Amino acid sequence: MTAWSEEADRLKGAWRLQLRVERVLHQEKTEHQDLLLFENPLFGRVLALDGIVQTTERDEFFYHEMLVHVPVLAHGAVERALIVGGGDGGALEELLKHDRLRAATLVEIDQAVIDFSKAHLQAICGQAFDDPRLELVIADGLAWVAEQRGRRAPFDLILIDSTDPVGPGEVLFSESFYADCAGLLAEGGLLVTQNAVPFTEPDSLAKPLAALGRSFAATACYRVAVPSFFGGDMVFAMASQDAAALTVEAAALERRFAEAGIETRYYTPAVHQGAFALPPYVAALLEA
Repeated sequence: MTAWSEEADRLKGAWRLQLRVERVLHQEKTEHQDLLLFENPLFGRVLALDGIVQTTERDEFFYHEMLVHVPVLAHGAVERALIVGGGDGGALEELLKHDRLRAATLVEIDQAVIDFSKAHLQAICGQAFDDPRLELVIADGLAWVAEQRGRRAPFDLILIDSTDPVGPGEVLFSESFYADCAGLLAEGGLLVTQNAVPFTEPDSLAKPLAALGRSFAATACYRVAVPSFFGGDMVFAMASQDAAALTVEAAALERRFAEAGIETRYYTPAVHQGAFALPPYVAALLEA
């Protein structure tokens, strides 16, 4: 009998998504969540937490390249970065491609996610967890960020690579968390959050964006279509105290990308600029 992993609509019960499970590679209930790693003929190795697909071997680059390279190249001089979440190591691996980066701190609540990513998802994380620039912290991201203000040098970039706003990731969409993050950013620094797929989960974009706007002077959204995420484009939110930091001319992006010397499979400066063009149904959520 063919086995299937099923992800169901958590809001209205309107849809179910199934992926064929060719082989279960790892399954456990950790201290924080149910973890499942399995092989699928299209997506390769698939990581699901609490039944929700988080990343896959074959399409992770859509998500991780846009999460990381858009803000890094928009900023142009990121030397210190913080990732909250991101235990699969995909965002970290992309971030560490930038030679200008001197230090990266990753705060992950669940050690088990990191352990099995290192063991089973090296196609996603590579050797990122062994990079000497990494400071790895196993802690609740909400509490850790709240405790850091004034204790360390500010960050040029903060990436919130969280699960969707249910379970352990829910607190990472709160106004108090965004305010604490704002206090850790250097002048001209950028914050980027993942805000799910607005067609299926509109509240994952509208409410967090309103909260971001109460802690940051300027916000913007950009999008990417991740094949394994059902419902169309997903959206990232970017925030800064400097509105000019959110818009970069094409020539500057081209120059920075060339100087970085990185190879990408999704990101280009042209894709970067086009990603900020929002369809009306998404723009309407931000105006509600």
